[in-house]
Amino acid sequence: MIFRSLVISALLGTMVSPVYVRSQEREPSPSVKASASTVYLQPMAFTELPGDVTRELQRRGCRIPQQAGVETRSNVIRGEFARSGQMDWAVLCSVHGTSRILVFWHSDAANPSEIAPSEDRIYLQKNPFGRLQFLRVISAVGMFIEGCAHRRSALILN
Repeated sequence: MIFRSLVISALLGTMVSPVYVRSQEREPSPSVKASASTVYLQPMAFTELPGDVTRELQRRGCRIPQQAGVETRSNVIRGEFARSGQMDWAVLCSVHGTSRILVFWHSDAANPSEIAPSEDRIYLQKNPFGRLQFLRVISAVGMFIEGCAHRRSALILN
């Protein structure tokens, strides 16, 4: 009888211990939290991108983080960043918790410039309800070039 109660105790102990181990699990890493609280879109969701640019973003494994609290898609922009008449694209590309801005000069998918790599978690902020939200955004603004009559875009980094 004593042997039987020891076996039952041992079995109960092993059945209880996983619950105890689970309660001791570590808190998710900041990059896991960033990924879980951020909406990411695949490059193909941006149909306005040239096909070669979309394929290059997919090849790199890019996901495009979306600005929290905004209904429209964000972090893919088009403008004349280098010179007037040249259409360029800039995309905020996140891979493994680090985002960088890729600039595709003259809409050419070969050798884009990589600007401002940063961990996504740096751009997380709690909203008034305590939820983490992603706040990194790139945008293009029009500007006048002194002495010229034409408009040109500038890439704004946040």
